[in-house]
Amino acid sequence: MAHGVKLKLVIFMFLATCMVPVHAQEPSPTPPQTESKNISEDDVIKIKTDLIQTGVAVFDKKGQFVSNLKLEDFDVEVNGKPISISFFEENRADRANQVSADKTSRVPIASPTAPIKTAASGRNIIFVIDDLHLSMDSHVRVRRMISKFVDQEMNLHDTVAVVSSTGKIGFLQQFTNDKAVLSAAIERLRFGGDKSAKDYAVPPMTEYEALLVDQLDPQVTDLFAAQEPGGSTLEVKREFVRGRARTILTRAAIINRAIYSTLEQAIRSSEQLSGRKVVFFISDGFILDSTNTNSPYLLQRIVDAAARTNTVIYSLDAKGLEAGFPEGTTGSSTIGFRVQSADRFVRQDGLSYLANETGGRFIKNTNDLQTGLTNSIAEATQYYLLAWQPVSETGGDEHFRKIDVHVKNHPELKVRVHRGYLDKNAKTEPVKNKNENAQSSLPISEQQLSSAATSLLPVQGLPTSLAINYLDIPNDGTTTGLAVKIDGGLVEFSVEGSKGKATIDVLGIIYNTDGKRERFFREQLTVDASASTLSKTDRQDIYYNYQTKLKPGLYQVRVATRDVGSGRIGSAVGWINIPDLTKRQLALSSLILSERVADKRIKQETTLANIGTLDLPVLVDRRFARTSELRYLIFVYNATLRATRPDVTIQTQVLRDNQVVITNQPGPIATEGQDSMRLPYAAEVSLRALPPGLYELVVTVEDRIAKSSRKERLTFEIK
Repeated sequence: MAHGVKLKLVIFMFLATCMVPVHAQEPSPTPPQTESKNISEDDVIKIKTDLIQTGVAVFDKKGQFVSNLKLEDFDVEVNGKPISISFFEENRADRANQVSADKTSRVPIASPTAPIKTAASGRNIIFVIDDLHLSMDSHVRVRRMISKFVDQEMNLHDTVAVVSSTGKIGFLQQFTNDKAVLSAAIERLRFGGDKSAKDYAVPPMTEYEALLVDQLDPQVTDLFAAQEPGGSTLEVKREFVRGRARTILTRAAIINRAIYSTLEQAIRSSEQLSGRKVVFFISDGFILDSTNTNSPYLLQRIVDAAARTNTVIYSLDAKGLEAGFPEGTTGSSTIGFRVQSADRFVRQDGLSYLANETGGRFIKNTNDLQTGLTNSIAEATQYYLLAWQPVSETGGDEHFRKIDVHVKNHPELKVRVHRGYLDKNAKTEPVKNKNENAQSSLPISEQQLSSAATSLLPVQGLPTSLAINYLDIPNDGTTTGLAVKIDGGLVEFSVEGSKGKATIDVLGIIYNTDGKRERFFREQLTVDASASTLSKTDRQDIYYNYQTKLKPGLYQVRVATRDVGSGRIGSAVGWINIPDLTKRQLALSSLILSERVADKRIKQETTLANIGTLDLPVLVDRRFARTSELRYLIFVYNATLRATRPDVTIQTQVLRDNQVVITNQPGPIATEGQDSMRLPYAAEVSLRALPPGLYELVVTVEDRIAKSSRKERLTFEIK
């Protein structure tokens, strides 16, 4: 029992003690925001934010990307008129990790006013699932494909989102690199029945047949009219058939508008992400009704969004190869064969258009969607970025302006490029938050803090790190702890005599997977320090801790911080998955990381008593020096007993880009003298042989009695 108390006081999260005294006090009115100090943005090229960012991929006859082209090799025209390029950059997969340091591939030409950052080694990937048109078999294939990508192909630098037309993924439709979150989003992609515009009359009429009837195809119209019961004249029956067709097309138009809106919003929401965005639009296909709807304009809006956000669309036909034809009304007749054979191809028109108009490809007629996905991602990372100022807005209706790009004197080369944009920026209206009116009445500083907490990307004005851990504490239950680290070097202290003082605002929100706010905290911290320690090179960081109890489930934690003195604002986002220990199944605590820079090593196994005397702080930002040792602590819950003893093994691995770089053989966890329901384990990994970069710590625990296993993983960085 005493061990449990020591664990709570020394290990559980709160080892991230403040290096300067921090005193919480009641929130007080915040003074007016002062002007933020300039933050250096090394290696950032600044150009106007309203530029059209045109991704251009050039391939030879063998389908190989053509590299090392220069700005002067390209001709770019809009509506047949040459334009001047403001920014040129080559991006290649083999240079992804060095593009920030290699300035020779970037040619800034326009006067800089706002930043466009070079793409990092990670990829921005959005899966947009048209689950309004997916069959049950297609659902299974799509879920399997995305799951395999997340498990085996996604790297630590990637930012990924999974979005569905029905919205059933809900709050989990977010950009993240957390595999647990993405897996939970994929899990929600369950088949919920056919949602296409079905006709329940007899015989049933398909959408394509309805389109043909509406277009006055006499053969299809008479085919249905002949099967109408009753003694009405043929013309009356024809009119009835046309009414059925209009009803089907109206329902289909409503469904298709939801698809277009989902795709456009997903693309425009990625605007804050730097680098190219790759959208995989996955569907069984749909009918384009350009006569009765404004679908051509809605598709142009999607193309415009792609052009303005440097997004390329790869469309995937989830149906794959089919042996037969879609169900129809006409059996083996010549008319029926014509209609049914054309139906599949007509449904592919929208998928083909979106891919071709944004510089991507349409992947069809294959059951191997995984290979198509993998090859497309590799292909999309190789391109030239040409940015240029669009034609000024004009009065009257907006027009779609065609883009043409050619490589001079090389007609044999194939160029894939965004094919156009709207001459007025057709941004969608922002979705209003239900608390927006309440927020607008807050002081400006409070609005900024709230906005930073809910920002798509972390705000970097005041570098802020977040660590989230949970443990099951004896006699106390499962407790979740948050530790927030604030860069003390950027905090503005006021000096009075021999003392310095700073004020930090902290705001935090915890959401469940339905997007419901579970917890909210808001504090104003007073930070005291001696004037002699306020040199920016020696200044120590500031920490804030928060504890709460949450029910089992997946949660998102968002925090924002603000230095009142300088007005600098920062934010951080994290996720935590809390298991249900009442099910008595094997479960793991969070991985709690610390860093040791001394030369003395500990043994692989560490007793609970030893852990209490280690006195190492939890590493909130998970950034390690190359000369240090990574130390972790984990607890194993609910191990099965055999003759009062559990039989549990543990394996430690370090991965980089899905490749194992450090591993050990699974070994037993010492159980003697331990609480079998809460088995502690601590280990240490030397980082001296690893180069700087992002890594993943993966700890696998196996209960050999119950024949079950669990994994816990955490990303960390070597400086």
